[in-house]
Amino acid sequence: MNPKITVITPSYNQGQYIEATIKSVLDQGYDNLEYIIIDGGSTDESVDVIRRYESHLAYWCSEPDSGQTNAINKGLQRATGDIIAYLNSDDQFLPGALEVVSALMRHSSAKWMSGACQITSPDGTLIRLWEPEKAPMSRVVAILYPWGLPQPACFWRRELFATYGCFREDLHYAFDTHFQLTLMLAGEAPLLTSLPLANALVHPQSKTGTSGGRGVFWNEYRRYMRDFETQLDPKERAYGRVVLWLTDVGSPQPTDQPRPALHEFLTMLRYYPTVFAKTSLATFARVTGLRKWKYKN
Repeated sequence: MNPKITVITPSYNQGQYIEATIKSVLDQGYDNLEYIIIDGGSTDESVDVIRRYESHLAYWCSEPDSGQTNAINKGLQRATGDIIAYLNSDDQFLPGALEVVSALMRHSSAKWMSGACQITSPDGTLIRLWEPEKAPMSRVVAILYPWGLPQPACFWRRELFATYGCFREDLHYAFDTHFQLTLMLAGEAPLLTSLPLANALVHPQSKTGTSGGRGVFWNEYRRYMRDFETQLDPKERAYGRVVLWLTDVGSPQPTDQPRPALHEFLTMLRYYPTVFAKTSLATFARVTGLRKWKYKN
């Protein structure tokens, strides 16, 4: 018998996209599916769309919540599947995805997996194919990169949430990356396949469709990176702060991004003088406040 797969869809005012998401799940024809939709109290046509499919749903609700992460966690509390995934209300599974996941997970001891994910525009144009990559051997590189797998194509055994907890609700953009890094640092290596399992839609209203969204992701990443730092030795932490400094310098974001600090610049000078030798006086002037920053979108 196929393992039971729970799919959770968080949604809020995605009426123009959610029907395609629902159909991509139900049209899988998977014989042991539990489908849960948690709507945040949408004021558009979302609820009408969901009601048309409610006979095929294990559970759905439409009520105010504190955001996407809270909605997913509410779904996790109701999930009874052996394998769990969440699919945003503007993404879709590709045909046969759940059968592929079932076959691979039945014959693997891995507790989670990822396939490839297509990134497309609203008109269906393929922007790129995001293929999963193994985590770097270096912990500090994995944290600072930051390493992550394509979320719409990720599937987890339910026991992982019992062991490591649900998604962090104080994070709204980087919670999936945080959870993936938590698993990787705990030695939970994922099973990877290059087969495309999902499609992620990038549009003007999507989180990844705006430069501001990228800035918020960076802020959240900087915040939780300090948690992971405790797992690094002092030299790794020093190296990490240097890399963060260089990243800030090379690609600043416009949304409340912390600017490179002078103490991180001095840390780089102490531990990596050859890197310092390659930096320009203009960069030093920006760090010390003598020149203004020009943000990149």
